[in-house]
Amino acid sequence: MDPSISSRRRFIVNSALATLGLTALSNVSVLANSLDGSLKTQLDFFKFPKTNDLRKPGLQVKSVEVIGTLYDKSELTPLPNTDIRVWHISPDSEEVGHMGQFTTDENGNYRFTTDFPGHEFGLKARIHFSVAAKGVNHLDYLILDNQQVHYDHVQWRDVNSLGDIARPQLVKFDSNGLAITKNILI
Repeated sequence: MDPSISSRRRFIVNSALATLGLTALSNVSVLANSLDGSLKTQLDFFKFPKTNDLRKPGLQVKSVEVIGTLYDKSELTPLPNTDIRVWHISPDSEEVGHMGQFTTDENGNYRFTTDFPGHEFGLKARIHFSVAAKGVNHLDYLILDNQQVHYDHVQWRDVNSLGDIARPQLVKFDSNGLAITKNILI
């Protein structure tokens, strides 16, 4: 075999592997930065503004009002005076820009209002919830589209046996926005 052909092939193969490696490393780096930097910072309890109105002025999008109760799922009793953190992708970008923290009342009830969330490519809009109670850090989310609200199959499996109390429900849908009931069970 001609040594120049072998050398050329080796160069092409090595270049392709190097390009593939750099592409994979840059994607891993972006993912790691978003998980270690952005998401970790946003989940830092002290970085969340204490508010139950997450709407941003000037955005021309539907609003979403979420009302619910935080329950201990083993006893189905409300958890009063417990902090809840919520966040989602802003409707005008692909970044998390809407977030807030609030406390359930003496009956475990909570309420917040936000702009209709943006979404990641290929996924429906989601609102994420984080609750630290009973020695557990509980993460949950709500999946939305313009006329429905639901869980995914994993959430469904975990709470289906609890019946209607665990299912999110669309209470109102009109041109101004949505009203949703979502109980959180930890």
